Amino acid sequence: MARFALSLILSLLWCSLGNASVYQTMGRARNLASQNRYTDAVRALDSVINSPHSRTSLLFEAYDSRARCHKKSGNYSAALADYDAALGIDASELNRAIVSLNKTDLLIQTGQYSEAEKILNDLPCHNQDTKNRRITNLASVYTRTERFQQAENLYKTAISEFSDSTDKAIICQNLGVLYMQQGKWAEASGQLSIADSLYGRLTAEKFISLSNLALSEAFSHNCELAIMHIDTALSGLARIVNLSHPDLIIMRRKKAEILLACGNTEKAKEEFREYFNLNRQNIISAFEGMSVQNRLDFWKKEKPLLSLVFGLENSYPELLFDVALFRRGISMPAKGAEFKSILNYNGRDIRNRLSKKDAAVDFVVYPKRDSSGKLESHMGAIVATKKNIRFVPLGLVSEIENHIVNGIRLKTAISCGRADHIDAVYSDSSLTQKIWMPVLGWLDNIDRLFFVPDGIFNLLAIEHLPGLPADIRIHRLTNLVNLLSEKRSSTPRDFLLAGGFDFDGLPDSAIENILPNHNAADFLRDNIREISFSTLPGMKAEVDTIFRFMPHAEHTYQLSEEYLKHNCGKYGGMHISTHGYTLHLDDDKGNYILSDSISADRSLLASGLALSGANNAHRHSDREDGLLSARELCDMDMRNIGFVVLSACQTADGKVSDEGPAGLVRGFKIAGAGTIIATLWEVNDEAAMRFMTMFYKLTALGKSKSEAFRLAQDYLRGYCIEEPEIIEEYDPAIQSSRTIETGNTVVSYPFASQSMWAPFILIDNTDI
Repeated sequence: MARFALSLILSLLWCSLGNASVYQTMGRARNLASQNRYTDAVRALDSVINSPHSRTSLLFEAYDSRARCHKKSGNYSAALADYDAALGIDASELNRAIVSLNKTDLLIQTGQYSEAEKILNDLPCHNQDTKNRRITNLASVYTRTERFQQAENLYKTAISEFSDSTDKAIICQNLGVLYMQQGKWAEASGQLSIADSLYGRLTAEKFISLSNLALSEAFSHNCELAIMHIDTALSGLARIVNLSHPDLIIMRRKKAEILLACGNTEKAKEEFREYFNLNRQNIISAFEGMSVQNRLDFWKKEKPLLSLVFGLENSYPELLFDVALFRRGISMPAKGAEFKSILNYNGRDIRNRLSKKDAAVDFVVYPKRDSSGKLESHMGAIVATKKNIRFVPLGLVSEIENHIVNGIRLKTAISCGRADHIDAVYSDSSLTQKIWMPVLGWLDNIDRLFFVPDGIFNLLAIEHLPGLPADIRIHRLTNLVNLLSEKRSSTPRDFLLAGGFDFDGLPDSAIENILPNHNAADFLRDNIREISFSTLPGMKAEVDTIFRFMPHAEHTYQLSEEYLKHNCGKYGGMHISTHGYTLHLDDDKGNYILSDSISADRSLLASGLALSGANNAHRHSDREDGLLSARELCDMDMRNIGFVVLSACQTADGKVSDEGPAGLVRGFKIAGAGTIIATLWEVNDEAAMRFMTMFYKLTALGKSKSEAFRLAQDYLRGYCIEEPEIIEEYDPAIQSSRTIETGNTVVSYPFASQSMWAPFILIDNTDI
């Protein structure tokens, strides 16, 4: 009995010590989070969650706290998983409501509006605080989904019901932002003025609200008051936060916008320059510790704001060139010191690299306000030579996209895949005049032009448009910084030549301890009914023919996703002939005013390559799904691969951004691949085989990639077939027509149309 009592006392003592330890760990986690040391806080919270001594209430708090740390670190999926874990624990209704509201904050921030709305509609309110948060979050959902009247009604209801002046100030501020989004500047100024008067203390929120008031006043043509208010907001916030704080950086951009709207371009230039310099360092610092997905999400928020600098147009082309290079550099695969170096390249570095007969053109899509303050998307071109630099406005993006070709809009013509529309696009000299002539008009005596596309130009082979000067060689790049990179080459011995895959059978898997990724298959099944790829004999014939010119290449008809992911590092180049796919999903609308919204970027899952076993691999939980998505490519290391040929349909397609289409090309570039040949639309099997065969034959003869590419296209256009001329003639004897040979020959050019030879584009080739 004494032994039992002693054992019980020791057990209770051990539990007591364990409880004390876990509470100390929880306290340390709270302290770390308050110091913005979120990674360290997560480690401490991991200990609390995994401890057998954590009581239910502590576990509930730990999951909620860890979710907030994950959110602050940009790890949104982990944050949502922790909120769900907390809600799976028995807790009071009030605490569950608070965590549910925290979850909806993140759902709104990441653009998952319908899920947030469902939670908010079903959420019981236990006190005034949860009621207030529910109303404001629901109104935020309505605002972001452009149900403005519903949002306005909710905000007005909240203003009449809320008693706390700070709560009312926040609601008035939100209502003011709602009016700003609709371009109702006078109404916005009214609500933001009320918010300013209701904020009792000099807080960061008060000064942010005042900066929005200043912006509204500027576009209500009350410039004197706007400048006074933005200066007050800036000086006030600077006393609360450090000079590199994101809120202060954003406020500097607002001041630049205000100055530009008020016609003070010189001071606006100074503010935009300071904003860019501060924001660049802020973004670089933030990116260093982020995963690829976190970077994509974070940049999706920052890019539209940074693009407002282009509103300066030709008043400061040097700054705009630096901003353009920075935007492109974000998509580069480098890490650490190399990443910082790339993001700090400027226009002077590029111009020093150019020869006297070179020109570099960076096309940019940018937001610009009209006289009423409404933001519209414009297209421009930064044109640089060794001696000069100029910004050339090309007009509204809508005017280019709505250019009529063959009776339909250009944007529709290049995405529908119909041969007659494609042929019409690449025969339209007026399109050349609209896109290229304003640029070429500033250039004289050049023989090489390097360009980086943006917007719709990513999906349009503008280098193949008719009427371009024959004496200028035009080269497509994803980033002008590539002109500064060392050339990479591959030998036939380290070249992978793969095609003609069996999509039904499962290849042998020699990879152990893999963690299968089925995101690509899940994404396809969510958006199409089934995964089904047909075997194409032409793909096998293509790689067989190319092998004649590259007998030392590794030649295979089987390429599993497991093998490629684990062995791509041993290759210096690869040619993959298979099915490519791109799903055209609805574009989510960007929202400049609601700039705190970070929509998770899933667009890279919409494009991919089908590899061996793609039709069935997703049914096996221990295997990769056989679909190599552009998103998965981002996590691979292909910096050793100097040349990639994607001989498949739509491999250059994807949801467009200034980093290029969010498709396979972007995935390969983020992975670190060098020069790429890709296709913009569905390719004729025989045309592809003849083009690729001629390309490799010419490179085997010593031609550069750019020269071989151009000559292979010329060969395809000029390829002819001679056949006996056959005519039909009516024969009275049989009272019917019969065919007869005339003795003449007929020459046909089966690949002369643009839809046959123009889908191929050569990207990032600096071997010229």
